[in-house]
Amino acid sequence: PADGHHQGAAPADTYAAVELKTIKRILNDLAAIESCFLPDFEEFVSAEDCLAGSSFVLSHGDFAPWNIFVDETRAIKTVIDAEWAQVVPAEKDLAISVVAIIHFMEYGSEAAYVMENINQVIGAFLNEYTQTAGTSINEQALSVQIAYRFLLHAWFEFFILGNRPKAEWSISMANHYIRHKISSIEHILPTILHSFEFYPADSFMPETVAVAGTFNRWSQQQMHYSAATGVWAVDINLPIGRHEYKLIVDGVFIPDPKGDFVVNDGLGGVQSVKVFE
Repeated sequence: PADGHHQGAAPADTYAAVELKTIKRILNDLAAIESCFLPDFEEFVSAEDCLAGSSFVLSHGDFAPWNIFVDETRAIKTVIDAEWAQVVPAEKDLAISVVAIIHFMEYGSEAAYVMENINQVIGAFLNEYTQTAGTSINEQALSVQIAYRFLLHAWFEFFILGNRPKAEWSISMANHYIRHKISSIEHILPTILHSFEFYPADSFMPETVAVAGTFNRWSQQQMHYSAATGVWAVDINLPIGRHEYKLIVDGVFIPDPKGDFVVNDGLGGVQSVKVFE
């Protein structure tokens, strides 16, 4: 039900108070990650106000691509793993799916398509959701819930999976949504047009230069050479967040000297990282 008056539903103010206690506990735990900039708890307190007018819905709890079965026409046939089902504000129900879609950019055969068209994908999903549920969405409450969801992912990634880089990325995403409230569901995940560039040495001119990374599932995207500037470059529209990549110069994978920093690539080398917040 979308009216929030079904039996057993917690009042919005009570629900928000419980949420805030959980957020505070998660932030305290994540403080164990040294040199990681966490959002301040007070920045989440607005949740108590912005959830006051929320409609409550029955949520699957993990409505993500990996729990959805479709037929050859991509019509949904069944959804599995509903053990997390619960009655929640509509904004939290949406946040669960939105964060799952953002994480899905790293997996599956269509991840590159999702990366390139992330706002259209999420926008279409949100429009369908609001029409089906018959409820309006509070963008401020949705921002808070998305930030909260990313913190939950960070906790799991650090303490259960032991993946600090991924946890730090999730925390950076939480920071973004708690400080930059969503103004339009059509631009739920801000993107940045970034120019990848390669400056060849004076004595060396490669025949081909490309870039490959998590943003295109490591498929090589060709750069173009400008005789006027002497630079190989390609512009790619990237969602905010952390992106790992390498340059490919005449078939040889190398880190980007203009990257923010490098990380182990798991193959005895390193790859570059760019972070957009």
